[in-house]
Amino acid sequence: MTEKITMISLWRNDANRKINDRIKHLLEKNREGLRYLWVVGDSTDHTEDILRWTAEYHDNIVVLRYDTMIVGEDLITRWERLSACVNAAFAAVRKEDDYVIVHESDIISPEDIVDKLVNHAREGRCPIAAWPMLGLVFYDVWAYRAYDNDGKLTHFKNNYPYHDVYKPDEPFRVMSCGTLWILHAKDARWIRVVDRAVVEVCDILTTNGAQIWVDPTIIVAQPKDLWESWEWK
Repeated sequence: MTEKITMISLWRNDANRKINDRIKHLLEKNREGLRYLWVVGDSTDHTEDILRWTAEYHDNIVVLRYDTMIVGEDLITRWERLSACVNAAFAAVRKEDDYVIVHESDIISPEDIVDKLVNHAREGRCPIAAWPMLGLVFYDVWAYRAYDNDGKLTHFKNNYPYHDVYKPDEPFRVMSCGTLWILHAKDARWIRVVDRAVVEVCDILTTNGAQIWVDPTIIVAQPKDLWESWEWK
């Protein structure tokens, strides 16, 4: 059986942020049954034009324009904008899709990332996320959370040992994840979030009984030259 998969990537004002290299990298993941869904919103440069030009040459790319009309560049506003775009993307998931992969558009991942994630899903570990690194430090300390040994829900740390639940060479359970991960399409189709983007998606999933996993052996990279620092509490 060849699963049908929609891979979602979000874009905004990326025309001068190595967009062609990023497009090429995403297209290297192509496989039978895979559709790319590129959501571009609130963008004021030529990002949409570049994406649509690419889509003209690939019958499995869908470019969706979705302007949230949310004004502001602070962290809270950013989360609200991301949440609105996530909703638009999830609403565009096909009825025939088996899985959705969320692949941030600037992340560097293995060429066989789709197969690696799908293999986990086939074995019952879904949702499951990759392990994102920024140079030598763990990257997504906002989205990745789990209960520690004292029963407190805590964020992962940048450096080893990262968290009480961390295991270096086998999948482990978490309460939320991000960056690059797979979930069941049947869940994506009904989930809608307000202001915490992927963390809110994960909270909804776990509230409804899902078990979320991370595979630390699937390492993906956040390029330093495309990274922006955001302070949060």
